[in-house]
Amino acid sequence: MHIQDKRIFFGHQSVGSNILAGVNDIMASNEGLNLIESRIPDDCTGPCFFHCKVGKNQDPLSKINDFVSLMKGGFGNNVDIACFKFCYIDIQESTKVEPLFEAYRRAMESLEREYQNTAFLHITVPLRTVEHGLRRFAKQLLGRQSLAESKNLKRQAFNELLLRHFGDTGKVFDLARIESTYPNGARCQSRINGSEVYSLVPQYTDDGGHLNAQGRKFVAEKFLESLDQLIIN
Repeated sequence: MHIQDKRIFFGHQSVGSNILAGVNDIMASNEGLNLIESRIPDDCTGPCFFHCKVGKNQDPLSKINDFVSLMKGGFGNNVDIACFKFCYIDIQESTKVEPLFEAYRRAMESLEREYQNTAFLHITVPLRTVEHGLRRFAKQLLGRQSLAESKNLKRQAFNELLLRHFGDTGKVFDLARIESTYPNGARCQSRINGSEVYSLVPQYTDDGGHLNAQGRKFVAEKFLESLDQLIIN
């Protein structure tokens, strides 16, 4: 890996903390990363992996604004890679997805123009599990969505906009796809009214949203690969 020789910034909340725990699981038996929880770039002058909480949950605009402030406050052009992620709780049934994505797009493209020495990685919104069993089967027969599926569809709509706009750049970590993919490569999905609805693989979580030991390691491996590939390119 090359990432231990670089400066990286990752803004997150709880699922991000799960991913970093997975990074620790992996790197403990390998060459380690210099993980530093800090909002101050001068806290490390050499290679390191900065991380901190950004914004507030259920307020995605606060996360965009906080990330922009952090970049303008000294991280921009002071790290090789910078990224932040939304949480599943940031996008609900009532979320207006297109205006939110436009706010995200404008902010990120502005940062890319201003800090051309930093590669900005885009991360899709994570998903939650959906109900299974007889209740789920009954709803499928009626062509009805569960509340969890409706929320995942909204997250999926945001992710589709992100992938459509940034997918060809090679700077996207598709967290939602990874979370909804079993180790054998199959997707965790259902079909409602002709639409595929993807969801978090149940084995990757103990509470329906956060990553357990299996899930965090699976996602962390892909996250490290994505960062490493971005450096190589």
